[in-house]
Amino acid sequence: MHGGVEVTDMMDLDEDTQVEEEMLDVHNEIGDQGEEMLDVHNDMVWWKL
Repeated sequence: MHGGVEVTDMMDLDEDTQVEEEMLDVHNEIGDQGEEMLDVHNDMVWWKL
């Protein structure tokens, strides 16, 4: 391997892409809520500093 991806690896990825995209959609929804919580958390941390 020279930093590249073999063709067989790419084909395997294609098969899994649909499932991964669905998981990403769910992850992004959770991520949006997580970011809002992080903003609140960061505000509290800065206030303590």
